[in-house]
Amino acid sequence: MSPARGRGRRRAAARAAVVPLLLAGSLALTACSVSFGGPDDPATGGTSTATDGAPPGGGGTGTTIDDIERGETVRWDVSRPITAESVGLGESMAVVQVPGGAAEVELVLPDGTWTTTAEELTIQPRRGYVSTINVFRTLSGAQAVHDQLVADAEVLGLPRSQVDRWLDELPASLDASRAGGTRERTGINGSNGDVVTSVQISHEPGPGGDESIRLWYAVSPVTPD
Repeated sequence: MSPARGRGRRRAAARAAVVPLLLAGSLALTACSVSFGGPDDPATGGTSTATDGAPPGGGGTGTTIDDIERGETVRWDVSRPITAESVGLGESMAVVQVPGGAAEVELVLPDGTWTTTAEELTIQPRRGYVSTINVFRTLSGAQAVHDQLVADAEVLGLPRSQVDRWLDELPASLDASRAGGTRERTGINGSNGDVVTSVQISHEPGPGGDESIRLWYAVSPVTPD
């Protein structure tokens, strides 16, 4: 046998040996799946399924800003970190277009669930997470506002004494001598576990100022240290 013919047969044999190796490697890759992050991994906020896109930290519902603007209820678990990406939030504050001026809100806190109706809603990000959820609504009548704040106080951790004090001090701000003055504002801070909360109560001074009282709630979800 000539040297050239011998070399040709050896090359053919080498190529034939490579094919099974490539097939074996391909089968090994297709049989393997890789996942990153776990339920307690703050970088990912936990796991989610590819079928429904439910984001971690969203109360398991997958509520996004787009969903809210389509009329779905805001359901988020603020007792754990919520990634900005999971709710469709960018790097700047989002002013949510609330359909019909009323969005139902359900926020799960460490001790209880807060439910309310938002006439306006904004969401602030920080370092890739939801940092503050701002809920705005307007009520008429001092007693109606007080009753609402008392109901909110337990789950939002607002001091009841400060809620009562606001009601006691309200009449003075409605006196005729105050008409035309600077808008009256009262802030009350609270907390529920590691979730920081607050409400600002504001109204026009002078007679009739309690006919439209603005409530601005701010809820700050837990974020990674």
